[in-house]
Amino acid sequence: MMKRLIAILLSLLLIFAVTSCGKSTDDKKKNTTAKTDTASDKKDKTEKTGETDAPFLWQATDKNGRVIYFFGTIHAGDKRSKEILKRLQPTLKKCDALAVEFDSIAYSKDMSKQQDDVLLFMYDDGSTITDHIPEELYNKLVTLLTEQKLYNKVYDNFKPALWYQLYNQAIIKMADLKTNKGMDELLIKDAYSADREVLEVESSDFQNDLLVNAPDEYYTIAFKSEIDDIDKSVSGLNKLYELWLEGDENKIKEFAEDDEEIEGLTAEEEKIVEDFNEKLLTERNIGMVEKAKEYLESGKTVFFAVGAMHFIGDDGIKALLEKEGFRFKRVKY
Repeated sequence: MMKRLIAILLSLLLIFAVTSCGKSTDDKKKNTTAKTDTASDKKDKTEKTGETDAPFLWQATDKNGRVIYFFGTIHAGDKRSKEILKRLQPTLKKCDALAVEFDSIAYSKDMSKQQDDVLLFMYDDGSTITDHIPEELYNKLVTLLTEQKLYNKVYDNFKPALWYQLYNQAIIKMADLKTNKGMDELLIKDAYSADREVLEVESSDFQNDLLVNAPDEYYTIAFKSEIDDIDKSVSGLNKLYELWLEGDENKIKEFAEDDEEIEGLTAEEEKIVEDFNEKLLTERNIGMVEKAKEYLESGKTVFFAVGAMHFIGDDGIKALLEKEGFRFKRVKY
């Protein structure tokens, strides 16, 4: 069973994180000594000279010789992500457009749209979150979110989809990463600065629907399997980010699949998890493949940047297109 947090961060943008995470005053008060130590460790990696394969960047060519660039992102990062953006510039300058899961910058400026979307995540039947997840689990979540200054009593009126995003934000914060330093947002900002067209592979509506319509049981299973081992989730996220920077496809695949099986699930619960993971990745991969072919037909040279998990495995974008005769070449940069 794939790590749920990893699947989210490598495949699905966090709607609410776009507008609310990474700007708290606590972020400005980090321990200076610890920051200096990590900066020293990071320096060796960010100041390497010469070409590198990392992270995922491919040039794909179809049977007609048309080219599209694919880049696997991670939706949270630190200052090293900006170094990756610099290294991507020669390839980006060859492209007419940037394709991302959805335009988070435009979304963050559309207050009316955000207000409408918030209603999707709220209960309209008078119930609260405690009517939909176990009280013990709710109390643990409140404790965690309060410690990370992410809890507000008003969230009790919201569905588990929002709580899972808040939970992910807490893990990201504890890992000393930020969503506003994730590659997607950096690439979109860069595209606006360069007057490069931004295309949406999916949309905020699509991702909202996916999150809101996941059954309560899925979120309960996810919370229960993770909430009692926060340190493992934090260290796992840090490891994931390092592997993404390294760009080894097999290592990330092994890491994502190297998960302890959740014990005690009924056959029905296993089916719930399996069905949602199918929608989260496999079904979306098929839609993304169709979008990529649509962009090729348009005649534009497109830099197609979506979560790295969408390119991994037999059901990934890369494998699906290779079956249709596309040739993939890893780009050094």
